[in-house]
Amino acid sequence: YLPKVTYDPDTFATFCRQHALPITVDTSHIASWKTNIVDFFKQNHQFINLFHLSDLKHKNHHLPFGKGDLPLKKLF
Repeated sequence: YLPKVTYDPDTFATFCRQHALPITVDTSHIASWKTNIVDFFKQNHQFINLFHLSDLKHKNHHLPFGKGDLPLKKLF
């Protein structure tokens, strides 16, 4: 039901930057799109105002830290 621009993390971030909108980062959802969370942060840090931090393994979202495969230490 959401506009297509909200699906892909990079497309959404571009939209937010173009319209000076803040970005909420959900690490597991961004990673599920095969987007590197560290690179995403580096490219968009000036517009990020909130983090929803969790780990991800396969398609299991919102796992506790250390229970998935995301490079959370590198992000921190």
